[in-house]
Amino acid sequence: MRAYLVVGCESAGNRITAAVLAQHGCHGEGSFDAPYNTVLPDGSEDPVVVVRSFPHGGVWPDLPEVHGDLRLAGYEVTVLVVTRDQVALQRSLIAHKFVSRPLQAQRQVQEAYNRIFQGLHPSWDWRLVTLEGLCAEGAVPPLMASLGLSKEPLSPLMWQGEPVKHGLHPRPNAKYFPVDYFAGAPS
Repeated sequence: MRAYLVVGCESAGNRITAAVLAQHGCHGEGSFDAPYNTVLPDGSEDPVVVVRSFPHGGVWPDLPEVHGDLRLAGYEVTVLVVTRDQVALQRSLIAHKFVSRPLQAQRQVQEAYNRIFQGLHPSWDWRLVTLEGLCAEGAVPPLMASLGLSKEPLSPLMWQGEPVKHGLHPRPNAKYFPVDYFAGAPS
């Protein structure tokens, strides 16, 4: 059984990364109320995507603990560390009211990635995923194939618990990204 543990600073692209993984065959989704946001999977579904933003619900997750709990449930775990352009990330943290000032945003980004990279064990399978990389034309199919998932979408992209039917962002990989995800983010 396989679990994809998506981690990154808040506003880095964790939820959209999870939504794309779900679209390619994982149980789970990218919404704030996704099934594994508060309770980890019990090993009855395969493969699964689990998101832990740093912080997650106002609490800094213990990455080795989450990884260990998934292993105890019988999953082989791949950690996907998600990031994006740092200026865009800091502006998004402020726009989404996670912080109120640029210096707070800079410190939160630093703290998040310090905790993530200190928590990664050298023996773990992990990948660095950038939001900009996911947006690059043709980037999603090879990433999915490298993760052992379907290269082609198996279901509609779900965003905020609803299937995305129209209003996709006019980027090369438009079928993967809803417009409002990028609202307020600088180009």
